[in-house]
Amino acid sequence: MTNKIPFHVGSYIKDVIKEVGITNADFAKRAGVDVEVIDKLVNEEIPVNKDLALKLERVTKVDYKTWLNLQKTYEERIKR
Repeated sequence: MTNKIPFHVGSYIKDVIKEVGITNADFAKRAGVDVEVIDKLVNEEIPVNKDLALKLERVTKVDYKTWLNLQKTYEERIKR
């Protein structure tokens, strides 16, 4: 059994935005989504689906499957 703390994908994206030194609006524009989507994501109010994962991949260069796997792992650990 693992004791790892689950992290929502939004927490990773929040870190990326902070590291790069841009705003949520800038990130959203680069990803091609409304800023409300990024705001909700970093506030952990929405999950990542395939469409959003592909857009995150475009900005972060992290494979979309990684974002989907992180989301799946988060959801599985929350259920426990």
